[in-house]
Amino acid sequence: IVISSGPVQPKKLVVGPILFPSESSEITVKIIVSDDLGKNRTVYLKSHTPEDSPLSVPVEGAGEMEIEVWLDDILYYKGKG
Repeated sequence: IVISSGPVQPKKLVVGPILFPSESSEITVKIIVSDDLGKNRTVYLKSHTPEDSPLSVPVEGAGEMEIEVWLDDILYYKGKG
């Protein structure tokens, strides 16, 4: 017997606004998602200049999503989506 709740329903969220410190010349933004599709999935990794601030990034996932936003190696945001 196989019990299934049906297909996983994908959902989209916009993470932002992400504000950058003005004294940095370049910031690496990394967004990590843990959800029904997997744990600690890197869904965004890109370098930006302060002129890109504020930044909003659309991310996709499934089920309850835990989101981490890192600026360089500093945790900027952690929460559920």
